[in-house]
Amino acid sequence: MGVLNTLLVISGFAAFLRSIGERRYGVLSLTLAILFFGWSSDAPLWSGFLNIRMHAVVASYPATFAIGLGWWLLALVLCSPRGGALSGLGAGLGLLWLIHPSTAMSVSWGGLLLFVRGAVTADSDRPEDRCPAKALRWSFWLLPPAVLICLTWPFYPWLELVRGDRAHFNHDSRLLYQGSFAWLLPLAAGLPFLVRRFRRSRLDPLVILFAGWSIIYIIGGLTGAFGIGRSVAFAAMALQLATALELPGAWSRAGFRLILGVAGLGVALPAAELGWKLVVHPRLADPAESLEFLKAHVNPDDLVLSDLLTSFRVPAVSGKVLASFHPLYFVPDHEERRQQLKRLFSGAASESELQTLLRASRARFILIPLRRVTPRTAALLQRAGKIIHQTPRYQLIEVPGGER
Repeated sequence: MGVLNTLLVISGFAAFLRSIGERRYGVLSLTLAILFFGWSSDAPLWSGFLNIRMHAVVASYPATFAIGLGWWLLALVLCSPRGGALSGLGAGLGLLWLIHPSTAMSVSWGGLLLFVRGAVTADSDRPEDRCPAKALRWSFWLLPPAVLICLTWPFYPWLELVRGDRAHFNHDSRLLYQGSFAWLLPLAAGLPFLVRRFRRSRLDPLVILFAGWSIIYIIGGLTGAFGIGRSVAFAAMALQLATALELPGAWSRAGFRLILGVAGLGVALPAAELGWKLVVHPRLADPAESLEFLKAHVNPDDLVLSDLLTSFRVPAVSGKVLASFHPLYFVPDHEERRQQLKRLFSGAASESELQTLLRASRARFILIPLRRVTPRTAALLQRAGKIIHQTPRYQLIEVPGGER
């Protein structure tokens, strides 16, 4: 799934570049290099950011699929589709809202801005291409399939997903407004290129998208609705696209050579750091940190009980988890599950509570993070089954009678 998601992301950016008139494959290659490598080491480790450090973990995540689909939808908006193509756009938008609502919010806002731009710049004397008539036509073709897909989805209630515990979602998103913003420095190299595009056209699509997503991010910080601040990931991608589009032609212009040097440093330094981490750092790192041993014992559908921090990593290797580090609003009792894991791995749970949880969840394995639990807690968990694998940091316990 990770490979398919990555291909969808690549094709999504290719489609968007073609929709704004860029067809050179070299520019697409440069775009992908900047998107994956043009980050500092302080970049947020969130699935919505395409830095290469996280991509190995989140390539198979719904957020990665949503990013690829989102750029495809933005490309379609720029192509001003009609009739059945508009219905397809609506269906894609509905699917996006089901898969990853925070990405869907950013894409919907960006699509609306591009729609208004298209209506304003339409070079046509036909009444149906003017803004009110065009908005009515788009609403007629686009909204019904989007709403139908969302409301008839059989696996979980979409309205409950959207109206879920926003306070919890906003709390988890505070990270995007806290700490150092040094990770933005390599991205800032794209600002001169974005300004150049703005001077060339006040209604440049990337300028409009960057401004729109930046405004949403600022509103989130001012109002405390930190969840909408995830639009900063798309604002970053707009800057990176502008850099890739303008960089090839900037070298021949003396006034942009200094800017090119700054932009080159913005990409080269994180890339050099990444090379260090990929080539040298693994040799220095403790191999006990790896969870690769799960592949030899755990099937993808086996349930693994572990603390929340470890559970966050388990699905990227093999196995399912009881609760996620991030909120899951389509799981009604998710907060209760999180509290059960916190209680269990903090040592507050009794042996009877452990057995009750094992019976209720039908977990087949317990993964003990030895450096994050007390010896008493580790001993309690070890009594639940047989140790089948051990590293300096982890113990994998097979639970008798667990569901296969």
